[in-house]
Amino acid sequence: MSRLPLIGVTACTKQIGLHPYHITGDKYVRAIAVAAKGLPLILPSLAELIDPTNILDSLDGLLFTGSPSNIEPHLYHGPTSAPDTLHDPDRDRTTLPLIRAALATGVPVPGICGGFQELNVAPGGSLHQKLHEVEGFIEHREDPSAPSHAMQHSTGRRTGRPGSGRPGGGGFDRRRQGFCFSRAMAPRMAGKL
Repeated sequence: MSRLPLIGVTACTKQIGLHPYHITGDKYVRAIAVAAKGLPLILPSLAELIDPTNILDSLDGLLFTGSPSNIEPHLYHGPTSAPDTLHDPDRDRTTLPLIRAALATGVPVPGICGGFQELNVAPGGSLHQKLHEVEGFIEHREDPSAPSHAMQHSTGRRTGRPGSGRPGGGGFDRRRQGFCFSRAMAPRMAGKL
């Protein structure tokens, strides 16, 4: 009997009552179990305790998930965030080195929403914190009434201006030179990027 592929899923940190938790969205772990026929393994945001190389040696794949938090702007030389912007420094300290290690070893690194932004920041790209306020970009934040929608996927193409479905509305500013992304987008966005 063959075993299920073990897929690492990134987690956020969240204080719930008196205790800190490492959490990820049900939609991400469910997608791995149902669509990818894999076993999701939630990776705690414990960068100081877990070497990214050891993580990669144990997994068949990774998924960098969305997050209610935003990447700390000092990590991409961005301006200070607006007051009340949610950040998760433990997640940043975990995901960014993990992405760099995965890229160095050739492990495919899909990212959704904030995870897609982490894929740009880790190798040296930057972000617009409020993409929807930047000329030429369109609004594409998650619609709470429609948690999923049809997607179109293109492989190995350089994306001109990737957007985001971030709660805070952030998206790519500068992409690392020579970096190539595959993308999936809602049909209404096709042809607009």
